[in-house]
Amino acid sequence: MDVWGLACLVWEAVTGDCLPMGDGAGVLGRVAATPAWAATKHEYLRLLDAAFARLRVDTGLSGTARAELESAGDWLVAVVSAMWSTEPADRPTAEQLLACPPLQPGLFRLFIG
Repeated sequence: MDVWGLACLVWEAVTGDCLPMGDGAGVLGRVAATPAWAATKHEYLRLLDAAFARLRVDTGLSGTARAELESAGDWLVAVVSAMWSTEPADRPTAEQLLACPPLQPGLFRLFIG
């Protein structure tokens, strides 16, 4: 499983924006191979957090459902950060991601009813 690519997909789904493609595929990967990646990654994570904050406000959820969604947002930013590690060995595996509490069935019911 391409954990880096999954992080990109999650980022785009939550923000509703596209990551820069520049002159073709692999642009983000080339940026990640430079010292500029730390600042770029920080900015993308800030945008992800802001987008998730808007999502939390727009859902109209309350009580336990809202608390679950808010904790998932905190987790989401942290896990996308880990998934965008420049060292593949430092990224979580698919099995580790699936074992995380926010990905357990309780959270899915928030989105699928």
